[in-house]
Amino acid sequence: MESLSILEPIIFTANTANSEAPGDYTKDGLLFCGKCHTPKQCRQSFMGHKITVGCLCRCATEARDREAATRRKQEEADKVMRLRSSGISSQEFRNARFLLDDGQSPGPMGMLKRYAEQWNEMFSQNIGLLLWGGVGTGKSFGAACIANALIEQSIPACMVNLSSVLNSLTNFQGMDRNQFIGDLMKYPLLILDDFGMERKTEFANEQIFNVIDERYRSGKPLIVTTNIPLASLKAPGSLEMSRISDRILEMCTPVGFGDRGRRQAKAAEKMQRAATLLKG
Repeated sequence: MESLSILEPIIFTANTANSEAPGDYTKDGLLFCGKCHTPKQCRQSFMGHKITVGCLCRCATEARDREAATRRKQEEADKVMRLRSSGISSQEFRNARFLLDDGQSPGPMGMLKRYAEQWNEMFSQNIGLLLWGGVGTGKSFGAACIANALIEQSIPACMVNLSSVLNSLTNFQGMDRNQFIGDLMKYPLLILDDFGMERKTEFANEQIFNVIDERYRSGKPLIVTTNIPLASLKAPGSLEMSRISDRILEMCTPVGFGDRGRRQAKAAEKMQRAATLLKG
């Protein structure tokens, strides 16, 4: 009888886990659910004794599974939100999606979409991209589309303006600077936006080379966006720029965007609308 007294708290917990509700009924000494007509109790052998314990009926099991699926979905959404907030510094680019593309650069954007779709292969072969072209042609938008496509699969991606990276490296010293670069290297995909727009100093060139060279040594893909023409990148005017350009071209496949900028097109469209409205 002592063993039964030990079991009493366990039996009580098991039986109250799926307690009787209006409409439930007893059959063969066991409690049945009045909704799905499946048992809420079952008999088990434990320590040489037959005991009656509570169990989940079918509708309770289904409700539990729905709650678990909802919880997992919310956890995944929260994780994606955290990855997007920490990985994409610009609020504007957090909303970039391939579905929102305006279709002005179908060739390049198609390549970027395929890059995201074949990410596992791109990562395993350490294939990066160099997105080059005029101002406002959609390079940064396209890079952000790749970042968001990966983040939505819970793959961390970092997209950061190169000038802001340089500002951080200028403010940091010693180990802090190394830690900052090391944190960037942890991301499976690193996107450096607006290469060529940063200050041109010996210190700046050295720090930019350090970041790009460290990425090279990490063996992980890099995407760079730039307004610098590809011909100029292939024939830079200084030794410092040559080191940087050579590293980028070694790591990244060039993808050219058209000369007509989205910003100019949007400005022209807005001006046309304004003119129409002003004419009354």
